[in-house]
Amino acid sequence: LESAVMAALLAAIVSLYRYEERMNGYVLLTLYSVHVYLALELVLAAAAAASRALVGLELEPQFDRPYLSASLRDFWGRRWNLSVPALLRQCVFRPVRARLGAPAGVLAAFVVSGLMHEAMFSYITLLPPTGEAAAFFTLQGACAVAEGWWAAHERWSRPPRALATPLTLAFVVVTGFWLFFPPITRPGADKQVIAESEAMVAFLRDAAGLAVHSAWSIL
Repeated sequence: LESAVMAALLAAIVSLYRYEERMNGYVLLTLYSVHVYLALELVLAAAAAASRALVGLELEPQFDRPYLSASLRDFWGRRWNLSVPALLRQCVFRPVRARLGAPAGVLAAFVVSGLMHEAMFSYITLLPPTGEAAAFFTLQGACAVAEGWWAAHERWSRPPRALATPLTLAFVVVTGFWLFFPPITRPGADKQVIAESEAMVAFLRDAAGLAVHSAWSIL
């Protein structure tokens, strides 16, 4: 049911892209942000379902309601694309922490993630890396370290969860507008993704229509 709701929401977002020329740029980037989350959720959920059906292997969930994150550490470490922090924790954070301490380990993990995203964006756009994705993740890591330093002082005040959650999400989204999306939108790679998404939605709509028509014919 949850996947069906996400698929319907993603289809609705894709249908809104036909009006992109009339949209405010920040509204469009907000739709991109939700699109990325929903697409990853659905692709990984489909992979988990296929794994369960074909080989009986139960995969761990890759997301844990990131929209409820109350801090950057909560968002990146415990809720967003969980296989990535699990891998970085083993391969980067722990070795660096053993030599230089936990803050350096956290920052190193974010830097490595940024470099991997630079490579991924370069493959997508066929352009040299711009450094913006690396800067985005380095900034997130530095702020997560500062956040951990603040949290270590138990007597220092903290915002209530009702305020911390929107502030956390706003920080991730706004810095994403600034550094994460430009390497994709500048060369027009987002337009290709939109075209592919529209084609996928049309395919699924036609397939569903054919299935319904076939079912009525049989009945």
